[in-house]
Amino acid sequence: MSFLSSPCRAYWLAVVLLGCGDAASSPSPTPEPSTLDASTTAASISLEPSSTITMAPGQTTEITVIVEPPDVYVVRFALLGESLDASLDVDKRYTSANGHTSVKLVASESSTTFRLRASAGPTAVAEVPVSVSNEGFASVLVLPSYKGIRSTPQWTASALAGWTCAQIPGQPPDDGPIVGVGSSKGIRLESLPVGPTIAVTLRSQQAVGGCTEVTNLAPGESREVSVKVSDMPIRSDDTRLDITMASDPLEAIPLLDELTDSFLQRLFPSKNSEAKTLLDAMQSELPASVDFDQARLFGGWDALVAAWLDKSGQSLREHIQAWVDDGLLPLRQGEWLTGRLTTIAGSNTHGVLNLERFHGLAHERTGIPTEIVVSVGFEPGDIMMVGGKISWLPSRFVGAAADVGAKNIVGTADAIDALVALIGCNQLPALLSSTYPLSPSCDAQCLESACHDAVSSLWNGACHSSAISLDTVQLSFTISGTATVNGDAAVIGLDAAWVGTQSHGDEEMLVRGNVRGSLPSTQSR
Repeated sequence: MSFLSSPCRAYWLAVVLLGCGDAASSPSPTPEPSTLDASTTAASISLEPSSTITMAPGQTTEITVIVEPPDVYVVRFALLGESLDASLDVDKRYTSANGHTSVKLVASESSTTFRLRASAGPTAVAEVPVSVSNEGFASVLVLPSYKGIRSTPQWTASALAGWTCAQIPGQPPDDGPIVGVGSSKGIRLESLPVGPTIAVTLRSQQAVGGCTEVTNLAPGESREVSVKVSDMPIRSDDTRLDITMASDPLEAIPLLDELTDSFLQRLFPSKNSEAKTLLDAMQSELPASVDFDQARLFGGWDALVAAWLDKSGQSLREHIQAWVDDGLLPLRQGEWLTGRLTTIAGSNTHGVLNLERFHGLAHERTGIPTEIVVSVGFEPGDIMMVGGKISWLPSRFVGAAADVGAKNIVGTADAIDALVALIGCNQLPALLSSTYPLSPSCDAQCLESACHDAVSSLWNGACHSSAISLDTVQLSFTISGTATVNGDAAVIGLDAAWVGTQSHGDEEMLVRGNVRGSLPSTQSR
C-alpha cells in the first residue's frame, strides 16, 4: 500500500500540476498523431533512468519513455507525493512509431522525495523515484528488529523525506517514494537526500510493520538503521476456520451413561415387562372395535410375547444399549465437536460456529441448532480466544447415537427398523394367532402394521421426551491458543487448548482438550 496513492494526494497533486508555471511558460498541447489507433494496447512501459533520479533544486532533467510493442501511444505523466513545486513540461505526450518519447522534469526548489509516473493505458504503468537535495545524498541499510512469531519471508523498506513517522498513515505505515525489498539481513535504500528528516518505514507484507526517523545524514554516508517493527492488528472481520475440538480418549462418561439409562427407562419402563410395553403400544394404535385387549387376555399374549422376545438371549434394552455405545464410540475416542467458525461482519467480538458434528454425531441427527453465536477475541502475541455455549436435548442425542449404532451393527437405516426386525413384527401375527384367533377387523397385515407403528410411537416418544419436559444439557467451552496469521494479517490457522463444563441439572463434568483450526479446503490465502 502506498501513501502516495491516497485520494487526498491525488487531489493535491492535480492542484500542483495545474498550478505550476504561468500561461506564457506553459508548453503547448502535444498534437495528436493522425496514425494513432485507439485499439492499440501497450504491453509494457519503462523509464530511463529506472533507478532513483537524483537532482539539485531547480535542475531540469529529461526522462526517456519506452512503450512495447513499438507503435504510437498516448503516454500520461503525473508526479506523486511531496513533489512541492516540481513540474513537468507536459502531462501527456504521444510516442513515435517506435514507441519512444520523453518528458522533462524540473526539480523542486527544496529537498524532497517523490515519484514520477508514466502510463500508457490501464495496465502499462511505470514509476521512478526522484530525490532532490542541494547538500548531496546518502544511503541506509535497514535492519528489522522483530520479536514476534509471524512469518516474515520478505521485507519492504521505504524512505520519505521531510516527514515524521507520526504523519504517515496506515497500518503498517504506507510506503514512501524510495522503496527497497530484501530479507532480514537488511534492505539498502540509496539516494536519500541529505538535509531533511527521513522517515524510514519497514513492513513484511501487511502483517508486521514499523517506522523510525533518520536525521543528520552526511553526503556519501552509509548508515545502518534498526527499525523496531511489531504485529499489525489482526484482520478479524473475515476469519473463517474449520474447527476440530478433541480430548483424550474417555474410558467413562458418567453423565451420558445416566442419560442413556433415562432414555431406556422412558422407552421401556422397568416397572413393566418389555412385552407388556409393546402390546400396550400396539393396543393404542388399534381401534376399540378390534377387541385387541380381549384377545390379549384370553390368548395369554403377554406371556407369549415375553417368551418370544427372550429367545434372543438379550433384552430389547440391552440391544439398544449396545447400539448407543457404538454410536458414542467417536465421543469416547475424544471427538467432541467439528464445525466452521466465521466472524460476524462488522463485529470484532463475535462469530458464528456452524456445527457439522457434535459428540461424534452429525449435528442434524442430534437436533442441535446449526449456528451457535460465540465470542471471539484476540490478544497480543496472536492469542485467539473463542467462547460459547451449546444446549442439547439428551433424549434426542441418545436416540441419534442408537440410530448410528443400529446401522453399524444391524445394517438397518435406523433404530426403529432395527427394533422392528429384532421384535419380528412380520412374524408376530402368526405367533399371536397361535393361541387366540385374530379379529376379522384386523388381519395379520393389520397386526404387523400395528407392531411397526407401536415401535415408532415408543421410539419417537422417548426421543422427544427431553423437548416435552424442557430437559437440556449445556456444554460451555473456552478456547485459547495461538493463531497462525498470514501476510495480510488474517487468521489462517489455530493451535489451541479448550476447557469446559458439561452440565445437566446439578451434575457437572469438567472437560478439556485440544483445538485445531485451518482454512476451509476451498479457501486459500
